[in-house]
Amino acid sequence: MVQIYRFAAVRPGQQYSEKIPSVPYDVVTAEEARECIEKNPLSFLRVSRPDAELPDIAPNDDRVYQRAREVFDDMLADGQMQRDPEPGMYVYRAVQDGEEFIGLVCCVATEDYENRRIRRHELTRYDKEEDRTRHIDAVGANTGLVFLLYRDPGEIFSYIHSLIDGAEPDGSTTTGSGVLHQVYQVTDDGILSRLEELFSAVPETYIADGHHRAKSAVNVAERRRSEGRFTEEAGKFMVVLFAHDRVRIHGYSRLVADLGDYTLPGFIGALLKAGWNVQLRGDRHLGLPGPAARDH
Repeated sequence: MVQIYRFAAVRPGQQYSEKIPSVPYDVVTAEEARECIEKNPLSFLRVSRPDAELPDIAPNDDRVYQRAREVFDDMLADGQMQRDPEPGMYVYRAVQDGEEFIGLVCCVATEDYENRRIRRHELTRYDKEEDRTRHIDAVGANTGLVFLLYRDPGEIFSYIHSLIDGAEPDGSTTTGSGVLHQVYQVTDDGILSRLEELFSAVPETYIADGHHRAKSAVNVAERRRSEGRFTEEAGKFMVVLFAHDRVRIHGYSRLVADLGDYTLPGFIGALLKAGWNVQLRGDRHLGLPGPAARDH
């Protein structure tokens, strides 16, 4: 079963809600992040990509991660970021091109990752893992979401949607690409207990995005446990949960570098036998039987 947990989020102060939000740390280079920060000195990239402001220091230097902690602490001290006074959960709503996506932001246990109740489909790279492990440990916060999918047994999404029907968001911002992002805080104990109960009927979740962030959070918990610094909060990490039938899945290309002992038709045939839906693009004809389709 899936266990979800309440937490007190650190969020931009109301007057900073349009300035602090930034693109994810891993979609920009250090140079691109530096340009964003120069245009907007309040950008959260100052925390998530501290190497952008320290070009003369190796990106894995301890001082880089310490800089992230210092900037984060300064934002809290200045009121630019504020910690919610009580733990809760948060309904997240995004609107893009007239299409609405709604999820639940909460915490999950690192133990569920280790026990594979949080399922993954991607291998992680040590260098990327170690970067976020050190970043999370230094800042003392999850500064990025892990995107999880769950198979909705039928009433979870409708219940979450009902929580924001007609409500005013507690935070709202629109990106340069026109995507509206809204957050609705949930603190009512009865509602939170109901959410916990609903998700307890879900056997597992699936990582859609954030494999490195998830594994890094697990690494931090293990590291702090081995060093005698473990706390209850270190055993959890922040996620957003979306119902499996309420998302839009776009194509994501992968390159097969080595077919091993397969011929190309044999490889495609093995994929078909395993249940994959294979579409062949272009003019190459492989003489494949079965449900393979050519898509020009």
